[in-house]
Amino acid sequence: MRTFVFALVLGSLGLVTRVDAQLGCDPPRLLFAFDRSSSMNGTLSDGTTKWDAARHALIDVVDALEGHAELALQLFPFPDRCEPGAIVREMGAWSASDVAADLADPPPAGGLYTPMAETLAVLETYAPLLAPEHPAHVVLLTDGWQWCEPHDASRRFAPVEAVARLHALGMQVHVVGFGEGVDARTLHRAALVGGAPRSGCDTSTLDPVEAGACHHRAGDAATLRAVLDAVSRQVIEETCNGFDD
Repeated sequence: MRTFVFALVLGSLGLVTRVDAQLGCDPPRLLFAFDRSSSMNGTLSDGTTKWDAARHALIDVVDALEGHAELALQLFPFPDRCEPGAIVREMGAWSASDVAADLADPPPAGGLYTPMAETLAVLETYAPLLAPEHPAHVVLLTDGWQWCEPHDASRRFAPVEAVARLHALGMQVHVVGFGEGVDARTLHRAALVGGAPRSGCDTSTLDPVEAGACHHRAGDAATLRAVLDAVSRQVIEETCNGFDD
């Protein structure tokens, strides 16, 4: 058919309620590119839809980040079929209730595809992410493949090229695959060129085994919450300590 200080304790899947304040830091700017393809209506093992699980995970993250980062939300496709993603919440200080409203309606059961590359291309000219005084991050969250109808198989790796262009413009792109239907090869390669590969992944190959993949992987709601927590911690800590670690 998508970086912030959280208290992530190894083995714990709970999110803290607020990020610890750090003084003297330019607030990072984070844009979530959030998959709203029809496949997000698919269910997880606990019966929850991927849409509801991802929606609640993002709401939790935004609640914890309130007052500590500037945020934006891009939904794709928008409004339908294979239209490039639209920025439905412009960069700024917004609350969990704001994002809850933006994500209130699930996608229709059919007809919405996954134009990842076209969506990311929109960000190449998005001024708030190009301002050099603010660290710029994109979190790409998807449950599928680069896919439009009619399908063009030659564009399978187009998201990799799009991510590379964003990184060349100074953005860190964090790639999150949610569920069992993702194109792991494409997402791994995108993570390799996005400047924010998963810690400990296999950067020596374009086709890793699952455990070595450089994108973040989540198969259920709790793991997705933990992934977004970890990505968020990384963004805030790097912003405030002055190092790219």
